[in-house]
Amino acid sequence: MNLTAPAAVAAFEAAFLDMLREGPGGFGAFESEARSVALASCAEAMSRALEARDRELAASRPKGLRVHSRRPSALATMCGDVRFRRTVLVDGAGLTRYPLDEELDLPAGDRVSPSARSFLATCGADVPFARTAELMAIAGGSPVSATTVMDSVRSAGEAVAGIERARARDLFRDGVAPRADSAAEEVLVEADGTWVRMRDGSMAEVKAVVAYAGKEEGRGVEPVRLGCVGEAPGDFRGRAVAQVGSRFDLARVERVRLGTDGEA
Repeated sequence: MNLTAPAAVAAFEAAFLDMLREGPGGFGAFESEARSVALASCAEAMSRALEARDRELAASRPKGLRVHSRRPSALATMCGDVRFRRTVLVDGAGLTRYPLDEELDLPAGDRVSPSARSFLATCGADVPFARTAELMAIAGGSPVSATTVMDSVRSAGEAVAGIERARARDLFRDGVAPRADSAAEEVLVEADGTWVRMRDGSMAEVKAVVAYAGKEEGRGVEPVRLGCVGEAPGDFRGRAVAQVGSRFDLARVERVRLGTDGEA
């Protein structure tokens, strides 16, 4: 699929050629300036498109809804800040609706785009929060705070934990095994934990488990992992078994080998 817009490519070509004619001082400078222009243009085009679509939705609104106001909004995105005005509709009961938010599945009150949230959560899980914010800016995204990164990581973790708890509840309370994407007769499970001091001075245990179907070249085959902080041992075990069951069909597992504290 060709994702380029011919008219936009032609406009960028002309702008970039002017940059080259002005003598940008090497390809590095040319690339940096061209990228900045492209990202700023993308953010502006997205802003205009969002406003245009919002007007279309407002014009075709269902009967019984009236336009209350148009409010300014802004999203931190991977292309920089995207600013636009969105329509607020009101029904007969006085309840408000945001047609653009509903169509685009934008969480209420969230000022960070889904793609930017995904970047912050993925990167913030591996590097310090402040550095993650810097990396997003380097990538051309909106400037955000370390707190925004922390909130993104926490929200992602809570969403994953919710899925894991639901799987454990379905398995141990209702007897419904998770839908597995593979099968293995033997599963190797390693589990461990370590105690860390929290910011408030209290201590909490970081628990981790990994399960895999044998090893190839020293690496686990089809590994599935689970980690958490402050979870009760019984709750963690239940989540771990359910998580293993989401990878390996529990009904077809014949042997489980454990590598844990006191394994002898």
